[in-house]
Amino acid sequence: MPWRGIGSRAARGAARRLGVWTEDWGAGARGMGGCAAPVVAGGGGWTGLLLFVPSAFAATLGFWQLDRRKWKTDLIERRKAQLQEDPVDIQAIDQPVEFQHVRAVGKLIQENSVFVGPRVRKNNNWGGC
Repeated sequence: MPWRGIGSRAARGAARRLGVWTEDWGAGARGMGGCAAPVVAGGGGWTGLLLFVPSAFAATLGFWQLDRRKWKTDLIERRKAQLQEDPVDIQAIDQPVEFQHVRAVGKLIQENSVFVGPRVRKNNNWGGC
């Protein structure tokens, strides 16, 4: 086969090693200025680094998402378990626990209650009053 072009022998060998080479692929490539294959073997160190860094960053983010998912499912299971617990008397609590059901006994004194209506902030940035 009359292969010509810069790096054509190396490219053909690399394509065969990767299992992407076919004989008719090379014949069609000869009409494109003598380049045997788009695969060029023996790239520089910068090319590998430029391909490795984004891949490593994406892999790190993927593992972080898996760890975050495990943490979130554990958190949801703990909250569901807390919802199933019986309420605790508020007087018996020494250290408050987040999202804990409590029971309080008392008397509401209605004459000391105050109604607080909706309030609008002045000088806000979203166009209100």
